This record gives sequence, structure tokens and C-alpha cells, in this order.
Amino acid sequence: MSDLTANPDGPVVVKAKQTDCNDFAEAQKLANFIIKAPQNIPDGFRLVFIQHIRPDLPKIAATAKNDTVSAVYSNGNAQFNIIQGHFSGGDVPVGPEGSAHGTVEIAGVQGKWVKGGWNVVEEPSADSKGTKEWKSNPLDLGWYKDGIGYAILATGMELDDIVKLANSME
Repeated sequence: MSDLTANPDGPVVVKAKQTDCNDFAEAQKLANFIIKAPQNIPDGFRLVFIQHIRPDLPKIAATAKNDTVSAVYSNGNAQFNIIQGHFSGGDVPVGPEGSAHGTVEIAGVQGKWVKGGWNVVEEPSADSKGTKEWKSNPLDLGWYKDGIGYAILATGMELDDIVKLANSME
């Protein structure tokens, strides 16, 4: 049995083992990097779920740099997802001309942000490259620090609040 699944209509699909956790301490027991938890959570937000994700590649050691952790918070009207680990978190999508984007300082490093993201309208196939459209949500902030990628995707929040949240990660 192969670790990778060929998709005739697109790229190779890698299966992942996703483990739900109760808190950051439990996720840390699974992760092969030091997880940082937010210390300045906006009022009214609570942790909805936290998940450890590792590609299901049995021939690759658990110490390989491929883990991520995703933590979702919500207040009922707005939400944010903090993703961290061995991934391209510091790379935010490039929007169409005129889309709101920029850079900010986070914990002594440069972060990038963009308001919006690409939504796939039609999946690529043998006959088509597919179609996607730009949506004004989420607000996406990404950065790298000490070899780890970080991303915060938020809806219903302002950039200043997301930057404060990012700077509180310990």
C-alpha cells in the first residue's frame, strides 16, 4: 500500500493523521516542535478545538519536520484559527491588484497579512485549470520564527487585534 494516493484529476493527495486534543499541553505531547499558546485572547473568545496533524507516512520518522497544530477560537460572532508548525505559514496568499495587504512586526520578525483569500469555484481537471475567486474574508496573518511557520486566519476581527494576539504567543 502506498503512502501517497494519486488523484487522476489533480495533485497527489497525502493522508494525514488528525488527533483532537483537549488543550495545548495535550497537543504538545504529540507535536515535534515547541507549541506557542496565545496569552492575550480577546474577551469573549473560547477555545473551540485544538488538533494535532501529522502526514500519515509510515516510512517517515515521527521526528520528521512535518507536524502542525491548529487551534480554533470563537465568540459566536467572530472566530480565529491559529495554525503553527512545519508548514508555509508565513506565506499569505497574493490577492488581485487592489486587495488590502501589508507587513507588520511580530515578536521581532516581519509578518505578512492580507485581507481575503482565494475560493475554489471549480476544481482543476484534465480539461480545465479550474476557477477561483477572491473573497474578502478571512484576514490572514503569517510569519516565520525559529524555523516554525505561524498563521492566524480570522473573520470578524481587525488587524490590530490579530497582531496583538500574534505578539502574545508564548
